[in-house]
Amino acid sequence: MQTLSLGAKKRLKNRVTIERCNRVLARRHLVQFGHRIYSWFESPRHIQYLADIVEKAERKEKGYNRLIISLPPQHGKSTLVSRILPTWWLGRNPDDAIIEISYGQDLSLIFSQDARDIIRSEEYAILFPGVSLSPDSKAKNKWNVNRPNRGSMTAAGILGGVTGRGADLMIVDDPIKNREQAESKTYRDKVIREYKATLSTRLHKDSVIIVMMTRWHQEDLAGWLIEESGENWKVINLPALAEKDDLLGRRRLGALWPSHFPQSMLVGKKRMMGAYDWYSMYQGHPRPPEGNMLKRKHFQIIDNVLENLTWVRFWDLAITVGKESDYTCSLRACFDSRGNLYLDKMIRGRYEWGDVREKISVTSRDEGRATLVGVESNAAQKGMCQELWRDPELASIGILPIHQHVDKRVRALPLATRGEIGKLYLVKGAWNEEFIEECIDFPNGAHDDQVDAASGCMGMLSGYYGFEELTRTENKGEENGTENEPKETDNERRTRKYKEKLQRERERERVGNNAAIFVG
Repeated sequence: MQTLSLGAKKRLKNRVTIERCNRVLARRHLVQFGHRIYSWFESPRHIQYLADIVEKAERKEKGYNRLIISLPPQHGKSTLVSRILPTWWLGRNPDDAIIEISYGQDLSLIFSQDARDIIRSEEYAILFPGVSLSPDSKAKNKWNVNRPNRGSMTAAGILGGVTGRGADLMIVDDPIKNREQAESKTYRDKVIREYKATLSTRLHKDSVIIVMMTRWHQEDLAGWLIEESGENWKVINLPALAEKDDLLGRRRLGALWPSHFPQSMLVGKKRMMGAYDWYSMYQGHPRPPEGNMLKRKHFQIIDNVLENLTWVRFWDLAITVGKESDYTCSLRACFDSRGNLYLDKMIRGRYEWGDVREKISVTSRDEGRATLVGVESNAAQKGMCQELWRDPELASIGILPIHQHVDKRVRALPLATRGEIGKLYLVKGAWNEEFIEECIDFPNGAHDDQVDAASGCMGMLSGYYGFEELTRTENKGEENGTENEPKETDNERRTRKYKEKLQRERERERVGNNAAIFVG
């Protein structure tokens, strides 16, 4: 009989110790369990984050018994929660009953069969030796673990009905199959009624329910649970491209799973799918097809605009520069004699102040004195405006500091009104679609700089009717014989007249007409 050397014994002992430690970790933690069960299982950062959340639910930590999870398609949520979690849960809680729900019986049976296969595996027997499949459990849709344990798993479609004992853990994985079902109010109402009348009656006070779904529609099951159920739901939304205050700490527009779905691929997919499907399926933000305040049907795109109209251009300035900063944005606009509003020549980007100043200077000179220029002048932007005023090349251009003292939503109301009455036109350009999409998202979208620029133009235009009133006022001095008095520069005169008009409008606002400054 061969005797192991001292070194070999030490190595064997280390391997045994490591194996014991790995088994303990797999029993305690979902991700480590997944790696033991499936050799192909992957645990990127977002899966680890979800696993931590689910582990808190299993430990019955306060605030984690009602979870809504939203992830993009093919990002591993079903593998973790619908396949791996039930068996790990039963290994730790062999008396618990689990109910698995999906949009159809077939999919829920696949999840149930996969869970059965895991419990039957040798690896599972090593990790949880006291839990196995009951010999008399032959049905795919309902099976039990071995006695004396009382644990079980039931699988059903969302409209198939669930009877029998209650659930200690309920998993609802994608109760809506596709866009067709999501757009059907009848189907959405059926799903919500099934939750209220059947699924919720299977739960007791310590039950955990995980609703995991693509957010197809604002009025889907998740939307109803959040807004109307009266329960306190913890919402975990991990969008494909990171947004502000990302749960994982990603930089804005960082990909959720870059090794499988890099940013460039996701951007291309967004262009291919269109914003309506992209934001619901990949960002977890369902939106009305037509928009909120500003609707898609409000915007009419034309090739050209009439000549000899008086234009204004408004600059919405970003305070900071960086990949996660807001955009500096500018747009020009005018009214015609029928009150139609035209928007044209969008400028948008993340620029250093020196670049912004140069763009304002070049654009103002190119568009000439016929275009009155307004620049946002709140907080730090005041100093930027003062720099523009000192620029000798802009002395003949009317550049006005615009102080925004009203809420963004209120400022956008006149723009929405103009669209509702069919008087909102966009001059055809590459910027049109992105502008419309931001307007549809407003006021809940990631960005609102383009809407702010359009609202700024409306604020400048309102009450001037093409600036005829301003022009007539400017000519009164010559009619009254005051032409020999020291003359103001064009910039000074137009700024003074605009400030006087603005002051009058603010007085009207104080007495109750809050929208007067915008709609004239």
